[in-house]
Amino acid sequence: MENLMTENLMDDVSFVMPTQVIGCGACGGKIVKDLIDYNIIPINKCMIINSTDQDRPDTPATFINIGRTDQLGGCAKEPSRGYELCKEAIADGRLDLDKFILPDTKKIYVITSLEGGTGCGSSKLIVPYLSNVAGLPVHLIAISGFEEDPRGIKNTVQFMKELTDDITVSIICNKKYLKAANGDKLKAEKMCNKDIINLISILDGNIIIPSDKNIDSNDLLKLSTRTGYLNICSRDLDEKIRNVDQFNAILKDMIDNSTSMDVRSPKQTAMGIFINLPPDEQINIDYSFSVIKEHYNADDSESFDNFTHVQYDPEIANSISFINAGMQLPLDEMQRMYDLFTILDKKSKAVQKDKQKFFEAADTMIFEDEDDYNNLSSKPTMSKNDFLASLGKGKVNNNNISNKSNNKLDEF
Repeated sequence: MENLMTENLMDDVSFVMPTQVIGCGACGGKIVKDLIDYNIIPINKCMIINSTDQDRPDTPATFINIGRTDQLGGCAKEPSRGYELCKEAIADGRLDLDKFILPDTKKIYVITSLEGGTGCGSSKLIVPYLSNVAGLPVHLIAISGFEEDPRGIKNTVQFMKELTDDITVSIICNKKYLKAANGDKLKAEKMCNKDIINLISILDGNIIIPSDKNIDSNDLLKLSTRTGYLNICSRDLDEKIRNVDQFNAILKDMIDNSTSMDVRSPKQTAMGIFINLPPDEQINIDYSFSVIKEHYNADDSESFDNFTHVQYDPEIANSISFINAGMQLPLDEMQRMYDLFTILDKKSKAVQKDKQKFFEAADTMIFEDEDDYNNLSSKPTMSKNDFLASLGKGKVNNNNISNKSNNKLDEF
């Protein structure tokens, strides 16, 4: 997904959809900062939650530290700790979600990593609070990691196991950016964060201008708050669209290279298409969108709701974006990651077992208390006089030595 925003657009964004965002943990906090920096969501509609001030981003957005003052900060990848800290902060009033929510808010984003402790743990409590207590549509945007350590994978699977079907869920995979980032993880994370900013910009309607083929704010709200799994693909176009086959080839390539977590049987119930092309290229659009439907629809069925918006704004890049909503959650990916965890966990336990073998073997190696090898605590076997006598020098006479020494000095 490329960034649809231009520098000019960043400086003057009209906020079509009144939304708010809460970033949980270090990952969520970074993305909220970027949303503010790019003028996607105003500062007063943003909140960052963490359990340590060390991960506080440089932004004036509301920052709530849910950590305990009598303990070290952070949760060390333990979501249960993040959950308990968040629960305490809500109970004692430090985290006042009701006060944060503004009267005109139509939906709220909660952004978190799936591998961490604070983000994973706190979002498990914040999402149901916003949905059940505040009564707001919630869009959970979660970022999966690089799938390298058992702890992070376990946190991801446990988080996915607890997802419910009464919210909107999107999962973006850091791992899928590694190839484009030449294996640079930091660069991959930045690319992922940039795409999430773009995703929210599209969902909030920041790139939409009036058009003959138009989607209105209510259509967009209906599409973007459809419960279930939501996928979004977007691409800036460098080439001119010259025919329908080229248009469909681009759609297929976008699907094949999606950075969202894969869903084997998506069964979308709603679909939205957003296209920004000049009029002479719009004639090459395949309005059946069969390539998308064949991949995301259930069998040959139609999505219940289909929305299409085609426009031309020369101030932003030519682009194609599509949203697939109301889909099944990624069960196959959860199973794959669980299987991966069992393999890595088995290897980790084998290493621990090898470490234990060292101590077990050491316990069987018994030595006698006394030996004659390299004993540093040796005892004297003769006196000084006996030692000198053994050399044929006789006993030492201290007086003679002293006098003789003085005489020698006088002679010298």
